[in-house]
Amino acid sequence: MRAAVYETTGPAHEVLKVIEVPTPRSGPGEVRIKIQWSGVNPSDVKSRAGLRTRTLAFPRIIPHSDGSGVIDEIGAGVSKDRIGESVWVWNAAWQRPFGSAAEYVVLPAHQAVRLPAGTSPEAGACLGIPAWTAYHAVRVDGGVAGQSVLIAGGAGAVGHYAIQFAKLAGAKQILATVSGAEKATVAKAAGADATVNYQNEDVAARVKELTGGRGVDRIIEVDMAGNMNLDPQIVSPDGKFLIYTARVSGNEKIFRMDADGKNGTQLTFGTHDEGGPQFLDPNTLVFASTAVNPAEPIDPEVAKNGQIYNLWTLDLKTNELKQYTDALSGNLSPVVLRDGAATKLAFVTYFKGEYGLHVLDRKDELTKVASSDFGSPGPIVDFQAPISHTLVADNKKKKGKFEKLFLEGRP
Repeated sequence: MRAAVYETTGPAHEVLKVIEVPTPRSGPGEVRIKIQWSGVNPSDVKSRAGLRTRTLAFPRIIPHSDGSGVIDEIGAGVSKDRIGESVWVWNAAWQRPFGSAAEYVVLPAHQAVRLPAGTSPEAGACLGIPAWTAYHAVRVDGGVAGQSVLIAGGAGAVGHYAIQFAKLAGAKQILATVSGAEKATVAKAAGADATVNYQNEDVAARVKELTGGRGVDRIIEVDMAGNMNLDPQIVSPDGKFLIYTARVSGNEKIFRMDADGKNGTQLTFGTHDEGGPQFLDPNTLVFASTAVNPAEPIDPEVAKNGQIYNLWTLDLKTNELKQYTDALSGNLSPVVLRDGAATKLAFVTYFKGEYGLHVLDRKDELTKVASSDFGSPGPIVDFQAPISHTLVADNKKKKGKFEKLFLEGRP
């Protein structure tokens, strides 16, 4: 089969190449998908560009986690009814060298999800990372029912899905920032009640006007560093922030916004990535991190991958960090569960191609360290993905929508 591969990190036009590789066969519990569309996400670009680590986890990598296609082969234990099923796939390239930028990919059967009738394969290739991120942002911490929500970049990847999820989840009012009239049309078609053009409008004044001076209850933010002065002006007194992270010296770090909006405070440090921060209580954050205890030697086999997430908490008063899990696979996406006076953490686990859900008590920490042990603040890096690829003539998708690697013709 043909596949796009890279064997070293760098710019796409220098390291990506299309070659012939052996066609994979499905094993027990697996399905093989004939790929129609391969979804390109920022995480794919960062990994290929070497912005996360320049040391490859595998000698050769077929990139891209998301995609869509048709199941053409099944392994033992999988229903024969699945042959011919149109599906979307997720996490194809996570901790694996075989992503969706190929004519075929083999995955555990549960990672190939049936596409609803009438859903195009192009849309299916966008349902992995972008849609799941948006869903988590909308549903976390009680959801958005009855709330006024501002979604940054309403015509972008995550923002476009967040608008739709917020509408389905019963948001009272959905506002979205956009950069032009065409993108405003896209955001409104998705369900936004109003849009604000951040290129030529006073966003703070316009949001205050649209919310009767109160501000919004929740901000689903995609550029914390760029909007750290704006967001505190438009959130209501009892509102909430949802942030991704800011990129510092090549790594995703967690920031806290000062109440006056004039300064952002970096909370986590070091040459590793954080994600999914949530409040356990008003003074404690829980998040996933690729960090390891700085007081312990790093296992070379673990460090080689550089993308093994474990759960940590940070005390915002004392800056004490507590590590909760220590896995050779991955523990991520923590969700806070409240059961009376007890607080527990639910999280996703990954091990040898299998995903699971687990729960632990917040008192079950493994180690304690100071946040300063991981380093000190660094400069915020405004990352712009250096994407370079050629689309075949049959790809009629308009500028501003997702561009996908089309594999039914020659990529």
